Amino acid sequence: MDSLTDQEVLNLVLDGRLEVEARLTEHGRKRACQRRLSQLQIAYVLRYGRVLWRTGVRFHFLAAKDLPWQHRHLPAITRLIGLTVVVGRGDLIITSYKNSAALGKIKKKSKFSYK
Repeated sequence: MDSLTDQEVLNLVLDGRLEVEARLTEHGRKRACQRRLSQLQIAYVLRYGRVLWRTGVRFHFLAAKDLPWQHRHLPAITRLIGLTVVVGRGDLIITSYKNSAALGKIKKKSKFSYK
């Protein structure tokens, strides 16, 4: 049996449904391309990552604890640990980045934007 690619694994895990309810801004698309993030990877973080509301935006952060137990042995999924997707008003994805220590920094941010 041939081994599955990361994209095929993510497609199977997400049941073939690309549930990206949020749209990528031009900046978000540029950053996702620079960081080699696919829409399936972003969809996985939006679906399974924890959500924190800070500075007027939603941070979706995928920690190891957030992975369903059925997915913890899949390398394509474990590589996503530490991925953060920032979603702004109107469900627009502002940016995405990978940083395992991001959760602590996000928690320290102000809950509201003071603009």
